[in-house]
Amino acid sequence: MYGYSRSGAKMMVVFKNSILDSTLPDLPDMLAEGDLLIFNNSKIIPSSLQVYSPKLQEYLTVNIGTDRLSNLFLLEIRPKGTGFRMTEGDGLDLLDSSDSIILFKRHHLFPRYWWARLNRNDDTIDHVIGNYGRFIRYDHIPFDIPDIYYEGPFYKIPGSVELPSASYSFDSKIIKKLVDKGINIEELTLHCNLGSLEPYEFLNERRLMEERFSIPIRTFRSLFEARKRGNKVIAVGTTVVRALETIEMTSGKFRLSEMLMQDENDEGMISGTTSAFIDQNHRIRMVDGLITGMHEKEGSHIMMLEAFQDEEIIRLISKKANEWGYTYHEFGDLSLIFLDRI
Repeated sequence: MYGYSRSGAKMMVVFKNSILDSTLPDLPDMLAEGDLLIFNNSKIIPSSLQVYSPKLQEYLTVNIGTDRLSNLFLLEIRPKGTGFRMTEGDGLDLLDSSDSIILFKRHHLFPRYWWARLNRNDDTIDHVIGNYGRFIRYDHIPFDIPDIYYEGPFYKIPGSVELPSASYSFDSKIIKKLVDKGINIEELTLHCNLGSLEPYEFLNERRLMEERFSIPIRTFRSLFEARKRGNKVIAVGTTVVRALETIEMTSGKFRLSEMLMQDENDEGMISGTTSAFIDQNHRIRMVDGLITGMHEKEGSHIMMLEAFQDEEIIRLISKKANEWGYTYHEFGDLSLIFLDRI
């Protein structure tokens, strides 16, 4: 999308105090035989709807979250802040007049988000977004992008409402080069929820939106075997870090080892939810590095990077990204950041 193939993305490499300008095709040369890459295999679904508000007499956008429980579902009303102008019981009409969304209750932690239901009892929000939904896009994407741009080798299990973007640039050629060098690849699933929280929101609560994940026992076995050999484990995406660290925080490595012994065929799965907010106060235990996209300075994404490298290095990453012409957000360039905090 930016004048080169997606697999030709720029990739900044951060190791100790060194910051190098590289590209994704060079990744196999930066890893050793036996190292492990873990990808998120969740696939984005169209979950943004155009609606009309009789109360405000305005056309609006509602972005539906991954939390869809019984007949209730989570949503954010756009433009940002519009949710504060609404009250319980307000309706939002679908543009084809087939149904309307009724605001039920504000989110108890993030009040500009709402729990809502459909007015008709014979319909479901999954049916509605399946028929009328578009992919969520924010101001940095000024127009709808063809569906093909949301496809990729690791986008397999539908469920995310925002793109797990770190694996976007990996194509079959890159994967083959990695495998040919003896670099192992495993997967987990974490469905990305609405990601538009402002810093004051997640910092006040010290948590993010709840997200569901499932991690195969096989992935854990490969992780522990890599560590035992002295190889590196690299998470492809902050979602992978959050899922793995959540399991470590809640179960501990001893409990994980017990699970591995009980499931010799690697057919099991560990599932759960996470709202973990990871910053410089968190000690990373499950991975040795992170491949991730380029994002703005104030977001939770950047704060997680401070768990991998000192704050001064993270500031330098942003400075170098601008100097070297790196592109930001989900279709942009990458960084490979090795853990250098104990």
